Amino acid sequence: MRTTGKQCGLAATGVYQPSLRSPWLAAHVQARPSLIARLRRADILICTGADLEVGWLPVLLRRAGNANVQPGKTGYFEAASAVALLDRPARLDRAQGDVHPQGNPHIQTDPHNILPVAKVFSQRLIELDGENKTYYEQRLEDFSQRWNQALQHWDEKGKALKGLPIVVQHRGWTYMKHWLGLNQVAVLEPKPGVPPSSADLSKVLSKVKICVLRTQTCLLPPIRGL
Repeated sequence: MRTTGKQCGLAATGVYQPSLRSPWLAAHVQARPSLIARLRRADILICTGADLEVGWLPVLLRRAGNANVQPGKTGYFEAASAVALLDRPARLDRAQGDVHPQGNPHIQTDPHNILPVAKVFSQRLIELDGENKTYYEQRLEDFSQRWNQALQHWDEKGKALKGLPIVVQHRGWTYMKHWLGLNQVAVLEPKPGVPPSSADLSKVLSKVKICVLRTQTCLLPPIRGL
């Protein structure tokens, strides 16, 4: 999960919270020895869930051998479990690309999803560290007030983007599109997780040109190489 307990302002003083991956990198990492060692010492593992980390996290969990942070244990927390997931596939077929059976895991692109996650995460911290229950509750209240204020500002600013046509590289912006009312006119990937070919990009370019002709206000960035 890109936002740790410390960044949310929920964790207790003195809690050490190393991250298994940089928040600015793709959600795929290698099971390096250093990561295995971190997970072996962890009291809680926080991940996005919804199979976003399915390609690498199970390997880390198995090699770390930490029973406290295995799925189903109190020390294992999936942020996606606190959010109503979008894009649940009607049927599961690997021919359709990298489809997530539980729904779209990119929940962080809508800031309205963060507070529900924080509330559930706060309760999980209390389960693990009951002595600091009052502290966690106070930190959650403080965070909630600040986040709600920010939401009001972002919602107001976002009104100007309603209906804006966009092109995305991956179907990872569903929640932001739903939140802001954006008009997704094309996706570079022909299928989730499948790199586009030259023919695929030509089709996207055609869609973009049609969009420009129809609206004359389509603020789309240039596609490199086209």
